[in-house]
Amino acid sequence: MSGTIDVLISGVLLGIAATVIFDVWILLQKSLGLPALNFNFLGRWVANFKSLKFTHTAIKEAPKVKFELYVGIVAHYLIGIFIAFLLIMINGESWLKSPDVISAILIGIATVVFPLLIMQPAMGAGFSFLNTAHPIKNSLKSALNHTVFGGCLYLSGLLLAKLNF
Repeated sequence: MSGTIDVLISGVLLGIAATVIFDVWILLQKSLGLPALNFNFLGRWVANFKSLKFTHTAIKEAPKVKFELYVGIVAHYLIGIFIAFLLIMINGESWLKSPDVISAILIGIATVVFPLLIMQPAMGAGFSFLNTAHPIKNSLKSALNHTVFGGCLYLSGLLLAKLNF
């Protein structure tokens, strides 16, 4: 039983740590004047789930929702934790003791399907951002962000392994 609990705790810690490191990447983008993730839009989208509204013509034009920024930040961290668990499920809990960069990067790249095929279409941007002015640029940026997140998973895995989590 404690083995399962240990893996659950490690998975949550891995996801949180990787997301914190990824947030540094987001801050770097913003400091360079580059467009970065907008947690308000993520929060607005998620907050509308309670009304069973899952799709929008354009999320930026949808009415603002109370506490959408905070809902977006929580959703962002829960997504990070979810991806961490995918990594552990695919590679086994032994990955936590001996993280490898290839597995982490591959899971990062693979999970770009979620925003490209589910989230962006549901928020009105279309599949692979086809309803935006720059679909290829936006899709490549999303792929880059997910690849970077894979690297964040690896760095977090190394840290947790070093701390014997």
